[in-house]
Order: sequence, then C-alpha cells, then structure tokens
Amino acid sequence: MASGAGREPFDDLTLLQERSAGTFSTVYVAESRSEGGLARIVAVKHLKEQWDGADEVLDRTRDEARLLSRLQHKNILRVEALIQLKDRPAVVMEFVDGVDVKQLFNYLAERKRAFPPRAAYRIALSVASALDAAWNQIPYGATDPLRVVHRDIKPSNLLVNEEGELKVLDFGTARFNHEARVAHTSMMRFG
Repeated sequence: MASGAGREPFDDLTLLQERSAGTFSTVYVAESRSEGGLARIVAVKHLKEQWDGADEVLDRTRDEARLLSRLQHKNILRVEALIQLKDRPAVVMEFVDGVDVKQLFNYLAERKRAFPPRAAYRIALSVASALDAAWNQIPYGATDPLRVVHRDIKPSNLLVNEEGELKVLDFGTARFNHEARVAHTSMMRFG
C-alpha cells in the first residue's frame, strides 16, 4: 500500500518486480488499482532506504519528479505522481516495456553487427525533439519556458519500446530556469 496524500489512483500500489537499481533508487514494475477497481501497470522509482534522511537526495528526487510532471512530450517519460512508499519518496511514472539504447548497442556488438543507420537517425531525431521540448516548452500556467538542460544524455538514459518509440529518462542532474517554477530568476542545478 502506498500513501499518495490525496492521489487516490495510487492508494493501492503493488510492486510486482524489480526492473533496475541505481545508486539512489530502485525502479519497480507495479500495479496500481483505483478505488473503482481500475488496474494499470506503472513504473515506480523508489528512493533506497540508505538515503532516508539525506536532505539533498530527498530534495533532488522531489525536484526531478516535479520538473518531469511539468514536461509533456511523447519522448519524455511521463511522471504521474510523487508519493510516500514505506516512508520514503517514490515517483510513479508511465511504464515503458522496452530496453535502453546501451542494451541495444551491446546486443548488436555481441553479434558483430552495426547499429542500423535508420534506427540511429530515428533515435537522434527523438532525442532532439525531447530536448527541444524540455528547453522551449512553457508549462500550463507559466509565462516562461523551464529551459531544462538534461546534462546526462547517454545510451542508458534512452529507453526504446517494441514499436521503436523512444523515451528520455533520468532528469536527476538537470538544470532549469527556476523562475518558471517558483518566480525566481536564478538557475538551479541538481546533482
């Protein structure tokens, strides 16, 4: 069970399987059930217990979730909620069943095959589109764009599903125009 602080769609969250683990968090595949019985699969990025009480890490997790919840683009992983799970922050995100581009590179390298130029072109186009949106998109209710600079684009932060659609992940080290978020003029860096 997750406490969603008024976010009813995530009150009943069941972690199904660990998907990946990083330094700060573990990503799970989960099932979310609403009070009306609707169920859907989501991804949950849960802060590791060892970071509980580390204010900078907690703030960065919350800021990344808040930032991503304001960015709406087909190539940026959608954040749906920031909840408390086992007394630690967890970010509920859209689930994308796919592999990262690093895994694709490794798969092809093991078979001594080149990365298909058309696929590389589609990936580059999708990443460029996502980064353009992160820089130029003006969130609803704001007057200025967030001016997000990702700062960590790499193959392992690019997820591709079976249909070839790409999502840019991990804005944890992003820098953005703080004014667009809370009416200040400074730039802020996370990470």
